[in-house]
Amino acid sequence: MAVTARWYAKGVQHFMGADINWTTASLKVALHTSSYTPDTAGDEFQSVLGNETSGTGYTAGGITLTAIAEAIVDDAAATAWGATTAYDVGDLVRPGSANGYIYRCIIAGTSGGSEPTWTTTVGRDLTDNTATWENVGTQYVKLDGNDVSWTPSTTISARYAVVYVDGANGTADFVIGYVDFGTTESSSNGDFDINWHATGILQAFISL
Repeated sequence: MAVTARWYAKGVQHFMGADINWTTASLKVALHTSSYTPDTAGDEFQSVLGNETSGTGYTAGGITLTAIAEAIVDDAAATAWGATTAYDVGDLVRPGSANGYIYRCIIAGTSGGSEPTWTTTVGRDLTDNTATWENVGTQYVKLDGNDVSWTPSTTISARYAVVYVDGANGTADFVIGYVDFGTTESSSNGDFDINWHATGILQAFISL
């Protein structure tokens, strides 16, 4: 199962237009079923996306994210590559000896017994045994927060977790980004937990 995260273009546009202030905005995460089809170019407000998860123990609109933080991560602070290690899509590494670049796993697999020849061309891919890496530049900005959990009394299911601004419906509840679980996940009458990726909820890569 490949879990991926993407930004909504209009959310980024609203941020650049100063409609969103990260230091004061309240962000929430809502669950949506596989019937929802994300439109990264056109979706703008969470309240009109449709196909939100329902069930006893899940409140429409989702729950508030806590400990929201933004940080810049450069290659020296990224996790060093490891030999014969299983990597998932979205994992980020730097070479054992930092070369100024960060690499994102785009095809899950197990790394080789020795380091690959790391490309220094941004956007270029390289094969590492059964894993594939993409050079994503020299830094990334991450949006992060505490993990979230629902405790429903009935089974709830979701394919997507949508992060958005807790604002007036249809005018200020700007969607920021979403995480695609890759398949429908269910609580099975237990907790529905989301443990965000170690590299943050969303990442924006910078080539300097």
